[in-house]
Amino acid sequence: MKIQKALGLGLCGIFTLMTVGQLGTLWWFQQQLQQQLTTQSGELSKLVLARTAEKLQLVTHNISAEGQSFVFSTDEEVEATTTKPDPEHATNKRVKVIRLNTPPTDALPGVMQQELEQILVELKTDRPGSAQWVQQFKLERNDSSAQLLQKYLAYQVMALAVTIALALMLVLWLGYRLIAPLQLLVQGFRRLAAGESSVQLPQQSTLTEYQYVLEQFNHASRQLDELAQQREQMQQQQQLAELGEISRGLVHALRNPIHTMALALEQLPQQAPEQQALQKLIEQKMQHINRTLTALLTLSCEGVDRSQPVSLPLVLKDITLEFSNQPVKIELHLPEDLAIHGAETELRSICHAVISNAVEASPAGGLVQISLSKMQGGAVLNVHDQGSGLAPDIAAALFQPHISSKAEGAGMGLYLCQRLLQRYYQGSVELHQAENGGCIATLHICSAAGATR
Repeated sequence: MKIQKALGLGLCGIFTLMTVGQLGTLWWFQQQLQQQLTTQSGELSKLVLARTAEKLQLVTHNISAEGQSFVFSTDEEVEATTTKPDPEHATNKRVKVIRLNTPPTDALPGVMQQELEQILVELKTDRPGSAQWVQQFKLERNDSSAQLLQKYLAYQVMALAVTIALALMLVLWLGYRLIAPLQLLVQGFRRLAAGESSVQLPQQSTLTEYQYVLEQFNHASRQLDELAQQREQMQQQQQLAELGEISRGLVHALRNPIHTMALALEQLPQQAPEQQALQKLIEQKMQHINRTLTALLTLSCEGVDRSQPVSLPLVLKDITLEFSNQPVKIELHLPEDLAIHGAETELRSICHAVISNAVEASPAGGLVQISLSKMQGGAVLNVHDQGSGLAPDIAAALFQPHISSKAEGAGMGLYLCQRLLQRYYQGSVELHQAENGGCIATLHICSAAGATR
């Protein structure tokens, strides 16, 4: 489970418990308050009814008519006057008329007085008969109190819902601010685990602890990249050391027969022009083999001085003289003087590899353009030929050893060129198709002043 999901579920659970607790508390408070108001209202109702009943006086009037008796009673005090009562005033009185079929009317006031006293006793004591009077008196007041409590509870629930919503928004925002840097770190570690080098994470967090963690991650990533480069260099040195051991044995084993063959060619008598051309071609190929062996020996030699300045225009002019008898035209665009620090044999092997490929790839009568320009700390060499370009299968493994499209090629020229540039001159070699046909080789050669091995 992701930390974001776990944190979200935990916070939602906490807020749910808080909400249930708050709602339960509000409901209990409402019940207690309503019960208390009901009790106090009942007591107050009893008190009011008792006080009112004590002030009541029963006034009765007996009227006899045609053998029947009528008793008139009122709940108000009646003042004795000698004047005739106002008819309108009499009609506004609430009169209770009791029709009696029996003539004895003298006992009625006493009976009604006893009923009134009984009601007073019931109100003063908690007898069952008083509940009806109290309930009728306090009914309207209890409904109003219940409505007020319901409104209060509704407002409390609304306030609680708004507060919880705002709290959830704040928690989600804080959770994002806290989890986003962790997710960034997880992505960085995954990229490192996938083999990606120089992984750098943006330090966008405003929290000091996260800034420190991201900074340390970037520092550790740079150190891992440096260690990987050092390991690669050590592997290259080990490969070069192994190659040097093999090369020295091959060079010494091949140079003796080559020198013998060269001496034998010089001792041959003058022959026909066609045979002389073949003899000259053999001498050139033997010289090329000798230079390749020298380059292999250079890779394996120790203590090579690379602190001396080497004039690249002179090296390029000397190389083009070797191809003066080829059926192609070589066009040079060189500055007057451009020197970098390095070993002349290594720089010559680097330049010779790309120029030789361009001359051999160009058709008869074709043009090979060589241009040299200065850059900060080194030089840029461009060699443009008019050949058929790079084959897709060759381009994919161009700088691997023993990869060549030529029948007589060994496939070591560009491989040695790239290894020398990367190992000692912090440079590179690139080949790409030209728009108007052919191929363009671009070499970046940096100065190796003071570098020795």
